Amino acid sequence: MLRDDFFVDDYRPTRRLLNFRFVLRTMGELCMVLFPFLIIALLISLYYPHDTGTKPLAITAGVDAAVGLLLIFIGRDRDRSNIGSREGVMAVTISWFLVSIIGMLPYLFGGFISSVSGAFFEAMAGFTTTGGTVLEEVEQVPRSILFWRASTQWLGGLGIIAFLVAFVPMSGQRATTIFNNEATGVVHQKFDPHIGTMAKWLIVIYMSFTILCTLLFWAGPMTLYDAVCHAFACVSTGGFSTHSQSLGYFDSRYVELVAMIFMTISAIKFALIYFAIVRRQPSRLLEDSETRWYLSLLLIVSLIGGVWLWYSGYHRGGQAVFKSFFTIVSLGTSTSFFSGDYSEWGSFFGLLVLATIFVAGCSGSTSGGLKVVRFVVLAKNLSKELLRRVHPNVVTTIRMGNMLITDKVIVQVTSFFFAYTSLIILATAMVSAEGYALTDSISCAISCISNSGAALGVFGPHGGFSSLSGVSKIFLSLLMVMGRLEIFTVLSLFHPSYWRS
Repeated sequence: MLRDDFFVDDYRPTRRLLNFRFVLRTMGELCMVLFPFLIIALLISLYYPHDTGTKPLAITAGVDAAVGLLLIFIGRDRDRSNIGSREGVMAVTISWFLVSIIGMLPYLFGGFISSVSGAFFEAMAGFTTTGGTVLEEVEQVPRSILFWRASTQWLGGLGIIAFLVAFVPMSGQRATTIFNNEATGVVHQKFDPHIGTMAKWLIVIYMSFTILCTLLFWAGPMTLYDAVCHAFACVSTGGFSTHSQSLGYFDSRYVELVAMIFMTISAIKFALIYFAIVRRQPSRLLEDSETRWYLSLLLIVSLIGGVWLWYSGYHRGGQAVFKSFFTIVSLGTSTSFFSGDYSEWGSFFGLLVLATIFVAGCSGSTSGGLKVVRFVVLAKNLSKELLRRVHPNVVTTIRMGNMLITDKVIVQVTSFFFAYTSLIILATAMVSAEGYALTDSISCAISCISNSGAALGVFGPHGGFSSLSGVSKIFLSLLMVMGRLEIFTVLSLFHPSYWRS
């Protein structure tokens, strides 16, 4: 599913022209992936009396079908042998923008979000599972539209390309080309001889988790509708809720505990879940170095946060520990459900929040952020360099469990870290230029590129992103998709070598 050579700049001049028909057909097929969910949302609007989402959803479904079929028709005679990484980069990147444009139409046609920039931000926040919102009163939006909103993050959680590869017949070369450009991480693990078979297994696991999460939510204080929407948000680590108070609306420790379990699982590498369930090798979960680091970091940071909340008097005893665990797990998996305003729990807890959403979950999961594996490689590489300062002639290696981390991978990780932090600085500058406080601006930037949706101050749990200018909303939407596609997939389109023929 994931490759260890994705970030390597191994450009060699070629005279091969881009296969635009392949790109257009892929875009068209991805549009058709959205169609069933638009129809389900339309049926929901017909079921609930006085639901005003019927017309905007019907129009959007028609537009989606027309655009999808047209693009498939134009790309029908593509050259199957003329497919490479350039086509994969373009197809995946443009497709994410296209589905977000289609995804924003119900908000615009129904007048639920008045500006194009705001509607695009909301749609992109859904598909990238960022979960940031410009909606100030979520309860005022029809249930059908909120279901569509929840569907966008569920589709984006595992990746819209994964659904395409799983359900649309295609050649192994074409499937691998587009799938690898959407997958996250720095190492490659082989599942089955055919990538389509592997994608089907991942979808089955993903759907099974969603159904189980729905049933457990429904067994508590949630209605079936709320249970489905929150299960979509939980398993995808998206964080959209049908209530402005998020999970705090239900005031239920049971709901928060169920959410914690599924958020934690969903931020673990799906490759390991595949091996544990399909290949019956559950020991690989505990043997995986990244998973152990991930769980350890969640535990340590949660305990530190709990002690702080108790010591500072924000909460008492067990409540302090539980509130800290729920908040850190929610933020550390980039889901960003909330049951209280953590931005009011002091500067120290705010620092824990920023650190948590900066790193987030494991590679190959539905979580966003820098990823734990990169954090560990950077930490171990720092230790290695300090050792060389003391013993210049010593020969050392970096390992993640039994896996040797090569110099090539270290270069990939450091390059990614440079791009990641540079984009955060750029976004911080843009937001702060609008007059926002520095802390709020930094948290806003990290929130978007890490696909977390959680921030501090005016962008915190009881705030939102509606006050930003249209330009900032569009730029932050770009930041979201760059974070979701691991930055370099998008940036590759702007490199001169990409366009040389």
